[in-house]
Amino acid sequence: MCHIHTESGGYYLLAQASTSRGVNMTWESPPLHRQLSTIGIGEVFISVPENDGSSASSCSDQINQSLLTSEIVCDIKRKPEDFIVREIGLGGDIAGVSRSKDIGEIVGLSGDIAGITKSSKGVEDTKLLIDNTAKIEDNGTTAHISSITQPQQSSKSATNTNTEVTNIDTNPEEGLQRILTQCCTQDMKDNKSDQHVRKLLRQMKDLQQFALDGIDSPTSKMDDDKMVWIPTAALVTKEDRKLLHQYIRQVFCFLRTETSSRDNKDTANNPLQNDTTDAVNNKSWVCCLIDYAFFSIVPCLAHPCEDLQLLYKFRNDGPIPSSLGGDGRGSSHRGKHHKRKFNGRGGENLVKQEECNPTKGTVILRLKPDLPRDERRVIHKALCSSNRRRDFDTSTQHDVKLDPSNKESDQTTTAIVVQWSRNALQAKKKKRKRTEPGSDAAIEKSTEITALLGVLRKYQIEHQVALNQISRAVKCRNSDIGVAGIKDMQAITYQYCTLRNVSLGRVQQANNILGKRVQLSDFVEIKGAEALLVRGNLIGNRFELVLRNLKRMQRKSEEGEDNYTERPVPVHSSHLDTMIKRIDVHGFINFYGEQRLGDPGSRDYVGVRSFDIGQAMLKGDFDKAIDLLMTGRSTNVYNPNDYEINARNVWKKNRDARASLTSFPKNRNTMVREREVLTGFLRYADALEAFRCLPHNTRMFYINSYQSLIWNRVATERIKRLGPSPVVGDLYISESTGDEEGNVQVVTDPSQVDISQVVLPLPGYNIQYPTNEIGELYKQILKDDDIDLATKNNIPESTAKGSYRCLIVKATNLQWEPLTKSEGLNDDPVITDAKLTFDLKKGCYATMMLRELLMTTMARDCNTRDKDSSKED
Repeated sequence: MCHIHTESGGYYLLAQASTSRGVNMTWESPPLHRQLSTIGIGEVFISVPENDGSSASSCSDQINQSLLTSEIVCDIKRKPEDFIVREIGLGGDIAGVSRSKDIGEIVGLSGDIAGITKSSKGVEDTKLLIDNTAKIEDNGTTAHISSITQPQQSSKSATNTNTEVTNIDTNPEEGLQRILTQCCTQDMKDNKSDQHVRKLLRQMKDLQQFALDGIDSPTSKMDDDKMVWIPTAALVTKEDRKLLHQYIRQVFCFLRTETSSRDNKDTANNPLQNDTTDAVNNKSWVCCLIDYAFFSIVPCLAHPCEDLQLLYKFRNDGPIPSSLGGDGRGSSHRGKHHKRKFNGRGGENLVKQEECNPTKGTVILRLKPDLPRDERRVIHKALCSSNRRRDFDTSTQHDVKLDPSNKESDQTTTAIVVQWSRNALQAKKKKRKRTEPGSDAAIEKSTEITALLGVLRKYQIEHQVALNQISRAVKCRNSDIGVAGIKDMQAITYQYCTLRNVSLGRVQQANNILGKRVQLSDFVEIKGAEALLVRGNLIGNRFELVLRNLKRMQRKSEEGEDNYTERPVPVHSSHLDTMIKRIDVHGFINFYGEQRLGDPGSRDYVGVRSFDIGQAMLKGDFDKAIDLLMTGRSTNVYNPNDYEINARNVWKKNRDARASLTSFPKNRNTMVREREVLTGFLRYADALEAFRCLPHNTRMFYINSYQSLIWNRVATERIKRLGPSPVVGDLYISESTGDEEGNVQVVTDPSQVDISQVVLPLPGYNIQYPTNEIGELYKQILKDDDIDLATKNNIPESTAKGSYRCLIVKATNLQWEPLTKSEGLNDDPVITDAKLTFDLKKGCYATMMLRELLMTTMARDCNTRDKDSSKED
């Protein structure tokens, strides 16, 4: 009997009752779960070996006699040295610097860096965009990184720059009227653009008055359906579109704006419906609505209309220039306390009421007399938590005149002083103006940026844990570390890494702290890199895999269609060579592997997987997402320590973040994500804000995992129903246009399309679905999961953009060599251990290539033989 022995998450198939000259196994019933088959994948393959009469793609075929199948089983990932991954260079836009067509060919690297492959046959040469010449030392050899001369700024760029400067109006009213005229000029009938502009301005003024009426009568019902639509198809530049939003907020402070690209507008609310052509109605629009951000504090204010108008204008204008108010917080902010300033004798005076106004960096909100202290706290919280960045700082001031215009009245009240926070000022200061690639400004700006480019080696360690260790050792932020991809944990991996604002000396010292599992090497200073490496900035990966204890499966039928037994027999060189040549010719189904989706099996057995959390996020249920994160995987698939078990039980019992954090393991390299979320939950007392404490890539990984699950399910059905050939209604990417998502087309003539061009979408709001039955399958699966991805959500953590993925891919440079072999019949030796080397494009999984190569779906795990356990997957 065969079974899996799980250590370090690898697959191990051990044969029993073996002899010294071969294997003499008894016939055993097959298990139900499958090796190298992850969640959402069915028993499908794209080809059967030639001269093989078996149907290995179906384990339930009626077999009348003993049959030697093509299926091979083996030990995979017995130790990390059996699974080595090296990145094949860098590609795409490196470090945020866009490639210019004027540059021509990008200079490539030659040689190796710490085992990382620079170039390979069948895969595009390594490409790296760097300004200054540098050298990388590696085992006595030197690889040169050549410099690239940036092109001079074109006349077109100069024209755009000048236009941007002249388009800015000092008067917001005049600027708004100018841009509205530009919006209404194109495609309007009878040249009535001035009439349309006046109509839009009147409607926005009416909407502003409706908001003021709501402030006077706070008990009246707020109407979110009132809106004004502005066509923006005629606005070509981003600067004009940005100014439109800015001018509307400055002129009508109680209005907010949103961009919409929906084709079908509400004709009742469309101000130009009767005056515009159909062409305009189908273009992009800006929608004006009432901004209710601070309306909740209206019942607490003594003069809500006057004070709120100042508050909205204060917020919309943003931090004042430093030339007008010192540090941008106004002249009233000196010294240690925000609400106090020091006099010449060292004493401190309260901020005077007449000093509080938007032009000086402060706003005063007069409260109703005798307002309870608890309600004042609510106002402070509403103002400071209006957004995640905490734009405002607030303080309380007593004895403020209730009506300054009435000099005869001495009635006073308590007031709240609002000012810009340090975070808002720093964000304003750090915000940089975008420059055109290749312009003089871009060249000058890029030369100021320095970073280190080198190699990160990981030895059987999880990706996020490794980054956390590096940030602590190098003393930098996680955001200062850039990598192009996430590698397999159960392996030895080499990948490019960039470190921003880090010296070489700190990197050398860091290796003494990091230990053997994480190592940094071969770093060189680069210039012209405007930011870090991001995911996707690589060409592909080279894999070196060792397959041990190779066996071929033989089957014998019993009574009944689903009743048969099997046993392993030796694998001969000819059979393994045939299987590898088959993959070289036909490729494999580009499924997502267990690294993305987790362990196969029922949730009761394996616990929570990443796609479970992603599904809860897409439903907007972040409380459930945190509960799932804290539930974690089952003890059936990994061995947690007592501290980890206790911490999860404490959260499950009473959802007490503080008590759970106290129970966490002392080793900070464990439960990294759970620590970050619970720390955020303790700080914000809000599930969404707590979840946002996770790195952006981690949050998106959960959503991508759910998308990958849908892709696997649909890909399985696509091959089952329509076969491994293009059909009408499929989506494909033309080889002449590359892999840009905007070039996806629908197959109308299958004879003109190769299967390698066919793509399936990862569901999202900006993709198109196949027009055949597979497109309807997507919609049905999402409907069954109660997920709506058709529209973009205002919360990034509960929406998915979507993309496309090739259905069939091929490995390049696929080679194998025997490591252990013995004599066989007819000069056909028996192979026990073999080594595979091959290259894959980025995003492809080596385990999925092995699944097709070995034609095995058996997991052979004695602990998961219950048929019901596979229904969920």
